[in-house]
Amino acid sequence: MKIRKVINHGNIKYRVTANLDGDRTQRFFPSKREAKAWMAQVNRLDPLLAFWESLPNDDRRQLSLIHQAGNRLGIDMNTILKSLGTLKLEIHPRDLREAVDQYLTLRASQNLRKSSYSQIRCNLKQMVSRFHPSRCDEITTTMLENWFQVKEWKRSTIEGGHSKS
Repeated sequence: MKIRKVINHGNIKYRVTANLDGDRTQRFFPSKREAKAWMAQVNRLDPLLAFWESLPNDDRRQLSLIHQAGNRLGIDMNTILKSLGTLKLEIHPRDLREAVDQYLTLRASQNLRKSSYSQIRCNLKQMVSRFHPSRCDEITTTMLENWFQVKEWKRSTIEGGHSKS
């Protein structure tokens, strides 16, 4: 479900778009509070929808891909999920330099603009020079945040957006 602020016949309204029982439905409300209240009511009525809406987009995408792959292989979702529960993963800590080199090789094959790739490469090489000889699993978010502070990078630079200077 999504809420959008729209102008309808010259009046500001809040449109809620939802899929109810497989059908796309739109409802208009005079206030955002009323729109959210209706969404909450619908979510209470449909726990599956509430669960799906609570997932981050990346998790939704991954579950969808798992489902599609299972369909292609003729495996139902229950079997896939049960097998994931018994899966034993072995994690092999990786040297930071090795991980960065592998990532840069992947990014180089993705047809990026030359300047974008150069910026990614430059920032990652700086990270390698700062944290070498650490392994990836040894670098904490606190270590990264401190490094960002030393570099005086703004939040938008860290997240890849445009700096607001």
